[in-house]
Amino acid sequence: MAGGGTWPQCAEILGTPWNTAQRSLTALKRSLLPGNLWPLLDTAVETVAKELDADTVRVDFAGRRRALSTEHLQIPIEDVAALTEGLVRLTNAESPTTRTAATALVWARVTQGDHLHSPAIGALRKAEQSTKSVSR
Repeated sequence: MAGGGTWPQCAEILGTPWNTAQRSLTALKRSLLPGNLWPLLDTAVETVAKELDADTVRVDFAGRRRALSTEHLQIPIEDVAALTEGLVRLTNAESPTTRTAATALVWARVTQGDHLHSPAIGALRKAEQSTKSVSR
């Protein structure tokens, strides 16, 4: 946006699926238009875009997402055990559900992406398996 791009172009550059971006925009419009708050959002986004554009230290999160896009990437069980220690809902490190959830959450943290768009969850969708247990 700092370079004059549109919302759809920004979604594409960020690697955000357009349907996700569209749903987000719809929710924002539903919340912001009745109170005539959309101009405030535009101003805030433009301010953030200018600050990011002026920042000399940049992290290529889209590049990270591309580099970590393999659906076969799984965190080793030993690391899952260490990451999930003390987490009641993720007590069984050897469970495929726990391992997939941990992999998706680490991917999201490292790439600053949404865990729902992680390759681990994408692989479940591709295999036509339910993502409910790992995506809530």
